[in-house]
Amino acid sequence: MKSSPINALQVECGDAPLFLRRQYLSDRFLFKVIQSPYHPLISKLHILSDFISSNKYWYHKDYPCLFNSFVSYLRLPCPVFQYQKFPLFDISFKALIFQPQVLLDLGIEKKCHSANSQLNRYIAKHWSDWLIIYTDASKLSDQGCVGSAVWIPKYNVILNFKCPPQASVFSGESIAILPF
Repeated sequence: MKSSPINALQVECGDAPLFLRRQYLSDRFLFKVIQSPYHPLISKLHILSDFISSNKYWYHKDYPCLFNSFVSYLRLPCPVFQYQKFPLFDISFKALIFQPQVLLDLGIEKKCHSANSQLNRYIAKHWSDWLIIYTDASKLSDQGCVGSAVWIPKYNVILNFKCPPQASVFSGESIAILPF
C-alpha cells in the first residue's frame, strides 16, 4: 500500500514543518524564562554561548533550538521587560484573598414607582461615604458595536466608550470598570 508523504499531509492540514514548530515552542519558552532575570537557565545559556562559539564540534552541526532562540533574543534592538519579583508577589496577600460582598437583591422591585428613591435611601444608609459609580454596557445586534458607559453622579462625569463588534458585553463592562 502506498501512502502520501508526511510533508504533503502537513501542507494539507496547514501544519508548519516540524523544525519551525520546534523553534516556535523554543522561542515561547525562552521569552517566558527571560522575564525573570534570576532564572538559572539564563546563566547556563551564556556559558553555552561561549562554549559553542569556541568548540569545533559545532562548525558543521545545527545549533539547538533553545540556543537559536537565545541568539535571537540577544540581537533584539529593544530590551525585554524583566520583573524583579514575580508579579504575583508584588500584590499584598490581603488583596489576593479579598472576597467582596456581592448583593444580588436589595429588596427593591424594578417596576415600583419609588424604586429610585428607595435605592438612594439604601445607598445613603449603607454606603454614605463611598463614591458611587454606575457602569453599563450593551450590544444591540451581533454585528453592532458594544457601547460602554460610566456615570459618576457626585462629579457629574459621564464617560462613553465604543468597542468593536467583535467585543462581548462582558468586555464592554470590563472596559467600563477598568479606569477605576
